Amino acid sequence: MKEKYVISELRKALDVFKKSNPQTHMISIQEIDKVIRKLRTPVIYNIDELIKLLNEFIDYYHPDGSMIYQGESSICDILKVKKLTMHLWRKKKLIRYDVTNGRTIIYNIFFLLEDLKNIRGKYISFGK
Repeated sequence: MKEKYVISELRKALDVFKKSNPQTHMISIQEIDKVIRKLRTPVIYNIDELIKLLNEFIDYYHPDGSMIYQGESSICDILKVKKLTMHLWRKKKLIRYDVTNGRTIIYNIFFLLEDLKNIRGKYISFGK
């Protein structure tokens, strides 16, 4: 194992694995790591936390306002969310985005920050 885990995390990971794979009676350390990483990703995101993360990124990397466009992968890393989550937010028209080359999704980080501030005080879910 790469990290130290709380026993309750291990129990929860084993329960999730057992429910999704009832026929399997053995699990590898790598599979436990993978399940725990998935469980640690929140399903509901706090807008204030997302705003804080984006503000910190802007203050550290772009204090002069340069390089305002970031790719979807970069934004997901900054906000610690999954691409599917970003897709659902776009589909609900919660956030603005641009498409380049017909496929590549990019975000203006200042527009994204503004969009997040517009829905402040709410919690936006991963699903529905």
